[in-house]
Amino acid sequence: MEHEGYSMDELEQIYIDIDSLWSQRIVHNPAEVLTDLSKSNVIFAAGGALVTKFGDEESEIWKNMVKVAGDDSKIEIAGVNFELDELSKMGSFYRYLKEQGYKFHCIDERLDGDEEHLEDEVHEKCGACAAVGQATGLKSVEDKLLGEIGQKAKQEIYKDMPNHESMVILVDLRGADVVLGELRSELKTAKALPFNASIPLDLIRQWRSIGDEGNQLLVSTLVKWNVMIARNIIGGDHNTLKGLADKAIIVVDKRGSVEDSIFSEAVENIKQVGHGKYLEI
Repeated sequence: MEHEGYSMDELEQIYIDIDSLWSQRIVHNPAEVLTDLSKSNVIFAAGGALVTKFGDEESEIWKNMVKVAGDDSKIEIAGVNFELDELSKMGSFYRYLKEQGYKFHCIDERLDGDEEHLEDEVHEKCGACAAVGQATGLKSVEDKLLGEIGQKAKQEIYKDMPNHESMVILVDLRGADVVLGELRSELKTAKALPFNASIPLDLIRQWRSIGDEGNQLLVSTLVKWNVMIARNIIGGDHNTLKGLADKAIIVVDKRGSVEDSIFSEAVENIKQVGHGKYLEI
């Protein structure tokens, strides 16, 4: 039996190689292989700067989301159900981060050169933008987002990766982990590049300190938007490794995290996302 060009035997060997890289190498040597781009004020979120438009009443993108949600105030994006209030609250948090100087890169594992494109907050062939377009009927969401944030250039994806090719989600509870350098090339060859998701708990605590409440709801929404959407992409038609979706690997970097109520909420919600193996750093 074949699946998207790979036989089941080939898929099994791909899984063994990916699992070995993450379980036996990266998880045990994170300081040597992971770079935290939040030190460059980068946060990973599905759709990049798209998330700053949720709840923005001036945004054409948000206006269309509200219209489609209707009286129920609910909308499905990339196979995940959201209340408009959830998305609006999340958008307020991301706009707060924007005011603090943070920039947003997508969770997409195919982004070519994050460290060289720190200012680019929209990328070509963005699945999150496409999903919002599909949910709302709004065309060219990427281009509309570029116009709304006042940027011209889109970050490129690897030219030899028109589709996703991943079964790993890397979730950083403090920053924005990414694999750079020679190891990134090695992971790309092994089909082991991860989706990168930031659930920045320290920044949520800072946001709470200026008067906002309900941060456990915010955490659960961030997991839905960034981790569940990544998992749905792994199981989708645009991922060549979708035959391994049930074995998906979720890696959580909890180094230096304060283990309080929102930490527990984050870990609990991440573990509820479908996976075959859960690893912690």
